[in-house]
Amino acid sequence: MPAARKTKTAARTQGPIPIYVQAVEAQPHVYAITRDIWKAGLKRHAALAKRLKPTFAWDTKPDMKALAAAEIIISGSRVDRAVIGPQTPNLKWLHVTAAGVEKLVPLDWLPKGAVLTNASGVHGPKSGEFAVMALLMLNDRMPLHIDDQKARRWNQVFSSPIAGKTAVIVGVGAIGEECARRAKQLGLHVIGVRRSGKAARYVDRTVSSKQIHRVLPKADFLLVITPLTRETRGLIGRRELELLKPGAGLINMGRGPVVDYAALAELLRSGRLGGAILDVFEPEPLPPESPLWTVPRLLVTPHVSSDDPSRYAARCLDVFFANLKEYLRGRDLPNRVDGALGY
Repeated sequence: MPAARKTKTAARTQGPIPIYVQAVEAQPHVYAITRDIWKAGLKRHAALAKRLKPTFAWDTKPDMKALAAAEIIISGSRVDRAVIGPQTPNLKWLHVTAAGVEKLVPLDWLPKGAVLTNASGVHGPKSGEFAVMALLMLNDRMPLHIDDQKARRWNQVFSSPIAGKTAVIVGVGAIGEECARRAKQLGLHVIGVRRSGKAARYVDRTVSSKQIHRVLPKADFLLVITPLTRETRGLIGRRELELLKPGAGLINMGRGPVVDYAALAELLRSGRLGGAILDVFEPEPLPPESPLWTVPRLLVTPHVSSDDPSRYAARCLDVFFANLKEYLRGRDLPNRVDGALGY
């Protein structure tokens, strides 16, 4: 996260601050900050919580008076722009309980001067475990063995240990860094690809997105964890997939449209790639008629790689309070979304 820096917003001294905590009915309730979760969070952030006057509601039953008065809103990522924006004239800060905010940018629908923050940083522990599981499954050819089991086919394909192989991680943010840490624990050589090309913890070598073609041929495993932006849509197309080593595996935990799934399916059917584990799609849910369900050596998981039902909302609340501390000081918010970049 960027270091806190001064903004034009003066330090907030008066209180209490009206805050509207909105749960989204159409989303899994793992994302909802309920009264009970808020109450538990107060114990961890008692001094900051005293500055707030919360109102709780579901988006299907909004409290329009409280919304109109709210200076801060916490919401799931499915935001009704006809409500939040036009009917929230006092809004200065919208915090969403999700890391991906591609459906909310550009931010011209927010009231003038209002900022958007996301929950980047909450997914690390669960995502890291999923990455370990997926890497080991691809290394041991589990997608192939699952296909053979369904066909009642005895097909002895052996696998060498994973240590010493190379993982290329596209998107080295909070999730990518944790996945890199867990990959290093497996003995993998880790190459990171990120927009800036800046070095990252647990990554042996980092390159910019413009240099991605230099490192793809080194990948035994390609992990896609980047957010969806104008720059990343279609980033991993047929050309990029064909640069991977024969038999390489692919994991997508970022966003579906970053990868050309039609090209991926062809390369899996031909045997050019060894396997894939996909957790993200467009649209979601993946329609029953999608051909991806029957692609050989492909495992589909329904966007469950990163969210922990026991701690997700609580961790989102902790991220919010970390940002609130800076908000009260009149500083920039660590999780502030750049509308131009899309994250």
